[in-house]
Order: sequence, then structure tokens, then C-alpha cells
Amino acid sequence: MMERLVKKLLELIGGLFPLTYLVLDGHFGNNNVCQMVQQSLGLHLISKLRHDSALYFEYKGEQKKSGPRRRSGDKLNYQAIPERYQMATGQDKGIRTDVYQATMLHECFADPLNVVILVKTNLESGVRAHAVLFSSDLKLTHDTLIHYYRLRLPNRVQLPRR
Repeated sequence: MMERLVKKLLELIGGLFPLTYLVLDGHFGNNNVCQMVQQSLGLHLISKLRHDSALYFEYKGEQKKSGPRRRSGDKLNYQAIPERYQMATGQDKGIRTDVYQATMLHECFADPLNVVILVKTNLESGVRAHAVLFSSDLKLTHDTLIHYYRLRLPNRVQLPRR
């Protein structure tokens, strides 16, 4: 159903301007929709994952000489994201926002994902919350991914101020 609607929309646009991304709500942040968007529509998906999604870093070690290749490395700990993945930080009204980006694997997705994690910390109480955005475009920068997702939900996800 959704595939037909998006194809019809693409027909109506008729090449007036090139489209690269389809931004969808987190309800559509799954492998089936991601594959449909890439294979049937020729676009990249930008969406949101569940806050408790099991994400894994890509395995960088030596592979075995025989048998299947190892893909997954360490599981992401949302409470201790390695500092090397931090892209930006900002503070506004007692809330610090840290932005992290990494290419990660999800056990339910066929391909690696470009993952951006926004961690908000209340500096007074220490309470933390996070949102997990992703794109199938592995080259998309964190700020562009957040900006495009914000176009869909303008008051929910904010970039840190510089």
C-alpha cells in the first residue's frame, strides 16, 4: 500500500527535482520497509529505531580462515558510547545534548545502518534519555540526517547549538 502511494507521488513529481531520501516515522523503521524503499523506489530511508534497539559495531578483527565471516563486534552500550563517535555537543536551559554517529549493525536489518544517537542529559538531576535515528545512506552526515528527520517532526528532535 505505502509502496504504491510513494510511487504515485514520484510520478506526480515527475522529475521536477531529484529525490534521494524518504523520511518515515519510527513505526516504519524496520528492514522490510528499508529494503522496499531502496530496491523498489531507489531511495534511501531515514527513520527512527526503538530506544532499546540492539545495535552492534562492525567487527574489525581478523577473520577465520574457513567458515562464515564474522560481521558483528561489540554490542552498543547506550550508557557508555565510545567518545570517538561523538560528533557534537551543546547545552540549552540545563539540558546537554550529545550527538553520536557510527555505522552499525542491527540483527533485524540486512545491511549496515548509518546510526545517529542523540543523548539528552538533565544537568541538574542527571537523568538521561536518548533517541536513535538511522539512514540507509552510510555517507549522510549526522547534522543532515537530524535536519531531514526534524523536517518530519519539527519539535521533537533538536540539534545542539554551536
